[in-house]
Amino acid sequence: MVIDAYSGHDVLQIEVPGGCGGPGTPAISRPYELESVPWSPVSQSSTAIAVRIPACGVYVGWTELTGTSSAIQVQAAVPYDPRCRSTATDSRIVDLVVPLGPSQNTVPHAALGGIDHLDVLP
Repeated sequence: MVIDAYSGHDVLQIEVPGGCGGPGTPAISRPYELESVPWSPVSQSSTAIAVRIPACGVYVGWTELTGTSSAIQVQAAVPYDPRCRSTATDSRIVDLVVPLGPSQNTVPHAALGGIDHLDVLP
């Protein structure tokens, strides 16, 4: 990973086949960070949730985290890209996530922000 030393903002990911100094042409891309993003139930008569994806982000999926309580985590890939000057979030409806009825309001929300450990997505 290369970070612009002047601004500290531009980030590029460089992958070289065979490791550093290996043969082949390097692949250059802008890396993404996986984030847990906000969601809310659509209605008590639906199993769907409304998801807010950050500007320039892409919906990845959702999972139920196990532990002290089963929390729902919705995941988005957000680029390390200072050229994404947009502040507009994107809304998405994802079905078959929460139970029907009033118990859906008690489904815990996973912590928001960067994801250090990825559980399996359904």
